[in-house]
Order: sequence, then C-alpha cells, then structure tokens
Amino acid sequence: MLQGKRLLPVLIYKILRRYSSKQHPLSHADIMKYLELDYGVEHIDTKTITRCMDDFEYIGWPVHRNKRLGCYLAEVFTETELKVLMAPMFMASFLSDDSIAKLMDKIGKINEQQRKNVKKNTAFAQQYRHLEHDDFLSKIELIDFAQDNHRQLQFVYNDIDEKGRLVPRASEDKDGKRIVHPYGMVYVNGFFYFICAKGKDLKILNYRIDKMTNVVVLDEKSEPISKIPGYERGVFNPAEYVNKNFKMYNTSPEWVKFRIVSPKAERLNLYINTVWDEFGNRVDRIKRVNDTTIEFEAKIPLLGAKIFALQYADVAEVLEPEELREELCKIHEKNIEKYKKD
Repeated sequence: MLQGKRLLPVLIYKILRRYSSKQHPLSHADIMKYLELDYGVEHIDTKTITRCMDDFEYIGWPVHRNKRLGCYLAEVFTETELKVLMAPMFMASFLSDDSIAKLMDKIGKINEQQRKNVKKNTAFAQQYRHLEHDDFLSKIELIDFAQDNHRQLQFVYNDIDEKGRLVPRASEDKDGKRIVHPYGMVYVNGFFYFICAKGKDLKILNYRIDKMTNVVVLDEKSEPISKIPGYERGVFNPAEYVNKNFKMYNTSPEWVKFRIVSPKAERLNLYINTVWDEFGNRVDRIKRVNDTTIEFEAKIPLLGAKIFALQYADVAEVLEPEELREELCKIHEKNIEKYKKD
C-alpha cells in the first residue's frame, strides 16, 4: 500500500505517459483502474486526481484535458515519427537482437498505446539477420568519450568470416591493434563509420564501427584536427567528408564519365532515377543523347565507379578515364571466360 499517497502524482504521471494519447485519452475512472492494477493503490478520490492534473498544468507539463473525453499527455514522438525511427533499427545488422529488444522496451515506455498503434499499417522486418557482435552501443560511447576528452583510441579491426563471426583483419600494427586520433562519426549507407587519423603521417581513415572490437580509450592525448593536412583551419565537417568519400571509399574522387543505354525508351527514366539515387549531387552534366541513352559525369573514387559499372554492366559503360575503361574491359574478358562451356 502506498504510504500517505505521497507518490500518487508520480504514479498518475507514469500512467498518463504509458497509456494515454490523443487518440486514447483516459478518464478519471481509467486512471483509478490503472492505479489499482499497476500499483495496488485503491480508493482514490476523483478530486485528488483533478488536483494532480491542476498541478501538472501549473508546472508546465503537457497535459490536455477534456471534461467529456478525459486527459492525456502530449506524445514525445508522433506515431509517424516513431515509424521512421524504428524501421532502420530493425534493419540494422550491427545491432544484436538483445540490443533491439532493449531499445524497443525503452520506446514502449514512452507510450504503450503508441507502441501498439505505430505497427498499424506498417510491417517491420523483425526477422532480419542481426549479427551477434560486441555491444555496439558501448563502442559508440567509448568513441564519444575519447573525442570529447581528446584522447587516443585503440581497437582491433575485423572482417566477417563465412559463419558471421568477427575475425581480426591482417594488419601491420602490433598485435593487430590500431591506435588512432578520433575526429567524428557518421551514419551513411546503413552503417556507422568512425573517422580518425592514424600513423605518423596522420592519414584520415574511416572504419565501420560494428567491425571494431576491444575498443579502449588510452591516456595519451590525441592530435588536434588542425595538425591534419588539409584541415589546418581546425574544422572537421562530417557531411563534407561523406560527400567527398563516395560510399566511404577512402580515396580521392575523380571525374568519371558514364553512358547508360536503356533496352527500352520507357525505362530510361528508371535508370536516371538510379543515377541520382546512387550519386546524388556528385552528378554533373547529365544529358539525354536520345530516347534510350543518357551520358553524365560524376566526381567519385575510381573504385566506386568501377563497382557501379560492374553492377549495371548490362546498361552502363565508362567513357572516361581511359585507364578505368581498360581495367573494366579486362575484367569483362575474364568474366566471359568463366561462363564459356568446356
């Protein structure tokens, strides 16, 4: 039994936060029901609940009241916002099932009714393959701590083997441990990347955070960003870095000229959409040559250009630079040999 009902306002607030919404306001009778079911509190006067609501409004809590329908607390997130927040979480292979369950539990505590409503008309791929790696969220915290306190970071970088396990990548570093100076994190292409500088030349690199293990914050101070060649002004712009490093290929971008020939005129717009989806504002001088053909240029790393050309080999052709065109020609010749019958 609640001693002196001193916690009553807190319990009522928790009930409103968990069960009420604009679509499902709670009457005084509803609140009394949940007080008894959830906390064993009985025989509460409706005037007591009314006084609590008055107090909530006085201190500025977002209580909405209607004499006929009841009352509710304004949502922290709308149901539409929750849909947008939750969908990428379920598709994030870098989060374990346990991490997702914990996050879902916290989201559910925002508003239980909202949690039910948000799945209405939207299906989440909850059976997506989540790799059971180290705690991803703790790695984010360590990177944040190292950056905020200007400390170096040590970690082992890994590849994923055929069984989905992390195995250390071959490295020239002692014991496979990399020691770096942290400068930021970005979320792009469905993954979180850690941006840092490494070695005596302080070369800027990026690492997928889900592939990092044994992350340790060191006592040694990190070098300021102003010591990095090209960042002498002491400013690191993550968005600019992502824009420069297409799909996080850490090589300098170059102008590449492509031609795309659609098998049918009515499908050409689909390929134009693909170009914009793939390259975004890196695209320049895109033009229709005829009803089935476009040509365009994009400033991207050659590795990214090569992968795009191979992925869309049935319609895409690299026109420039010549060395990339020759490299692709050799790759296609080798691939043709694979499919020749003995």
